[in-house]
Amino acid sequence: MQLTIDKDVWAGLFFMGLAALGLWIGTDYAFGTAARMGAGFLPKLLCWLLLGLGGLITLIGIVRRGEPMEAWAWGQTLAILSAVLVFGAALEGFGLEVAILGSVLVGGVAEPEPSRFERALLAVLAILLAIFLWPGTAGKLAQIAGTRLAANWLLAAAAVVMALAIVSHARSVPLLTMLERVALALGLGAACIIVFVDGLGLNLKSTYVMDGWQFLKATVIKPLLTIVR
Repeated sequence: MQLTIDKDVWAGLFFMGLAALGLWIGTDYAFGTAARMGAGFLPKLLCWLLLGLGGLITLIGIVRRGEPMEAWAWGQTLAILSAVLVFGAALEGFGLEVAILGSVLVGGVAEPEPSRFERALLAVLAILLAIFLWPGTAGKLAQIAGTRLAANWLLAAAAVVMALAIVSHARSVPLLTMLERVALALGLGAACIIVFVDGLGLNLKSTYVMDGWQFLKATVIKPLLTIVR
């Protein structure tokens, strides 16, 4: 029997590696029991499940001939990675609206094949944001630079690079497409905020928005949930 290294094998190995990384990161987290769950109960359980799933997928890929792994689309990969990092970096400092708007716009660069210039910008953006989000980086940068503004300068540089990537990408896509992405990001941000505020039992300042949300819940969401259940 001829073994074929195909997509399933690579996917399984990736899942297993990701699970192993999660287990290593959560080594110091208490597991606990089903009755008294520790901080690492759910993460470790998910990692073990992912490890088993990865092993199963790898085994299937080994015994079954499949399609070979295609070349990586590095431009799209960098765009999606940068979008996730943008969300994480902007959420705490600028709020949910800016985080969603930025991540959607940066993720939109992954739709067509990014140019070399855009790839370079996305690579720099990913590096800057990864450094900014790494635990303890702000304190270390402050010690090196002698000022607490070092992390803010790092984030400002990332914002400039992100803006350049979006502007460069906007020149190659139709205006309507960019407007659709902005509308999608703003709509997602607004919806997330409304659901979050309502879930906490609070009210927004705009009574029109709250009245509209309550009407939507009563006429659409609750009937759909009743049908699903």
